[in-house]
Amino acid sequence: MSADLADATTAQDSASPPPLPSVPRPLTSYVSGRMIAVIAVIVAVLAVLTGTSGGKLLSATNLGGALDASSEVGFIAIGVTMLMIGGEFDLSVGQVFVVGGLAFAGLDKHIGFLPAIIVTLLLAGAIGLINGIITVVFGIPSFITTLGTYYAIAGFILLITGASPVSYLPPLPHVFSVFSAHVGGLGFRWEVVWWIGLAALAAWILHRTSFGNHVFAAGGNPEAARGTGVRVGFTKIVLFVACSALSAFSGIVLFCHLGSMEVTAGSGLQLQAIAAAVIGGTALFGGVGTIFGGVLGSFFLGVLTVGLVLSGASTQYYELFVGIVLIGAVIAQVKTVGASRFVHAVFRRNSGR
Repeated sequence: MSADLADATTAQDSASPPPLPSVPRPLTSYVSGRMIAVIAVIVAVLAVLTGTSGGKLLSATNLGGALDASSEVGFIAIGVTMLMIGGEFDLSVGQVFVVGGLAFAGLDKHIGFLPAIIVTLLLAGAIGLINGIITVVFGIPSFITTLGTYYAIAGFILLITGASPVSYLPPLPHVFSVFSAHVGGLGFRWEVVWWIGLAALAAWILHRTSFGNHVFAAGGNPEAARGTGVRVGFTKIVLFVACSALSAFSGIVLFCHLGSMEVTAGSGLQLQAIAAAVIGGTALFGGVGTIFGGVLGSFFLGVLTVGLVLSGASTQYYELFVGIVLIGAVIAQVKTVGASRFVHAVFRRNSGR
């Protein structure tokens, strides 16, 4: 009996461990189908709004305005998309956006343009680091963590500013034109070029580097990712830092464009960024998504904003249309992966960090 047990133990020890479950990656067919659907929706919205605006939407100036409007939420959507692929949310990005504009405005006068940008991004990164540590180390769901920091930052901003906007008297410094100047006769500003450039960089990181593989693994199946040596917690903390930095950068760009920052300027931006990511195909349960999808989702929101204004429609229709499309995007996700897996994955990600 003991010999049999010894033989069984030896055989078990010498056997190779069972293979780890595969880490979900974006399915090509799923992403392609989602991209086609998003593009179709954008084309349909363009067609409808072009008709209701009497063709004004298709002018270079108004399409450029739509791109400008897209970039404001687009910078944030880059970070939010990567973070959601990694399996987390950040509801504080709207307030970090305001912090970016306010901090830059205060620092620019004393230390100069480029140093002010660097210090502001470091400050925003510190906020993201706090979000990441609380979420990863203490195991608090990111929804709750970032909701708390959202309110904490909002209260701090009101205390510091007295709810008053921060503004520069015209003329604005010429160096601000690196973001705010129009690009030739194309109708849009340099901020759009920065947005597309950062999106391309983020897409390269996400799809062409080992860190990008870790992001998909951490969001898709954190348990299996740990088994393959992925530092899931570290990966998520880096994503929180990047998300906050991109949000602050968007605030800097807006300040350079307008020369002022309202303390309420970031209200609702966190939900618009999440909407842009989801409309673009990013899964709520993590592990699936593309930066290109987030860019398309942001452009949809920009086109909708400008198109409704040109059509003379009430801005209340904006929330209505975004809500309808967002619900449709989530339904598509449920139909694609199955309702049971969808619900299981959403809840699992809060216990798998």
